[in-house]
This record gives sequence, C-alpha cells and structure tokens, in this order.
Amino acid sequence: MTDNEIEGSLHKLEGMIAAHRKLLAQIVLSLPQSAALTAALEDRGVMRDGQEDPGAVPTDGLALELAIAEEMNRIRNIVEVQRFAQTEE
Repeated sequence: MTDNEIEGSLHKLEGMIAAHRKLLAQIVLSLPQSAALTAALEDRGVMRDGQEDPGAVPTDGLALELAIAEEMNRIRNIVEVQRFAQTEE
C-alpha cells in the first residue's frame, strides 16, 4: 500500500468516525433523558487514574482508556453545540 493510499484510507476513516459522532449526538438530543446522557458523557470524559491531572502522564495500558475519554468529550461537545443551535432557532 502506498503512502497516498494509506493517507486516503485514514481520511476515509476520519470521515466515518465524524459521521458516527454526529449521529450519536443527534440520538442523545432526541431522547427524553438527554440531560442525563450528556452528564454521563461528561463524567465518562474524565479518565479516573488517581492523578491530579488525569491523563497527564501516559502509562502503558491506559492508552485505550484515554482514547475513550477523549471520544466521550468529543461527542459531548457536539451534543452541546447542537443543543445550543436548537435553542437559537
């Protein structure tokens, strides 16, 4: 596989992930328990590793947990932006 093919595949995957994030955010906003789900996303968006600054010092085995926390934050941010946009309409 060439560098261009790899780069194209990565861009495709990034686009697919972005689409999933937006869809998940729309689902969260459409549910009656939207506020509770947003709070759960916010809570899950902080990696609990006992450090004063969570995730500040990456250690082996925590990369997956850190990635999950970051993704939860991304989804929550999209929810908040979409919620704000709905109130502006």
